[in-house]
Amino acid sequence: MIDADHTATAAGLKVPAATTTINSLASRLKTTKITTKPRRPMPTTFLQISHPSIVTRYQDAHRRNWMVNVEVHLSSCSVQEDIEASLELRSDGHYLVLKEKMSLDFSYPDFFERFLPDEMGHKDKASLTLARQDAMMQMIDTYKGDSEEAEDDNIYMISSYKLPFICDDIFQMPEEDRYPGTMYEFYSWSIFDAETEDFDETIDIDDNDNNYIATNGQDRQIIDSVDKMKCFVVRLVSKEKNKEKSVKATPKKRGANQLVARRARRI
Repeated sequence: MIDADHTATAAGLKVPAATTTINSLASRLKTTKITTKPRRPMPTTFLQISHPSIVTRYQDAHRRNWMVNVEVHLSSCSVQEDIEASLELRSDGHYLVLKEKMSLDFSYPDFFERFLPDEMGHKDKASLTLARQDAMMQMIDTYKGDSEEAEDDNIYMISSYKLPFICDDIFQMPEEDRYPGTMYEFYSWSIFDAETEDFDETIDIDDNDNNYIATNGQDRQIIDSVDKMKCFVVRLVSKEKNKEKSVKATPKKRGANQLVARRARRI
């Protein structure tokens, strides 16, 4: 049996002894498939949500810089103190990020139990109420957010909204240093009642139609927070701002003697 090394030597060619080994390894690598395990998403301590939003891109009238106005329609029970806004630069762009606490009004057990239908048996009501309580406890344990408090019973949520360009981070600079027109604000206003042509400051509270009756200050506060429209508005400017237009110096008026001297040099 004649191997490749002997054949090459007989032909007068010098072939390294390791040539066949290298060739065989190269051919094996070409036919070998390397499989990798898919990366699992990083665990999050925030409940991922998304509010309805409007992102408007425009240019300001003064310097013609690109601006973006973001309006986020929040839940009716939202409270300003429970929202933390920031900007986050990711591999696919710049994002407005809102971290929120789920409203305790939403998990208020008295509201939930009160609106269970009468056709539902007492045992089913009790079973559902306990199961709901277990679900809430599990969510509290899972979605802890950035809180380090051991007895924090809040559920933390997060939502993000992609911006059309990289913006100045107004959340990290003093108000006096921000670009004119940039801002962020939590707005709250009452719903307009078309029948009475007036703003209804509270929802209808009586003992008819299963409406909830406010019996103390805490209940009153809950009801006041529910009936309001809530909106978070952010106005940002592009990080690549246009430079101020340079003002050309106004030519000085020449006197009669200067004009005569200038003409004399031309003669």
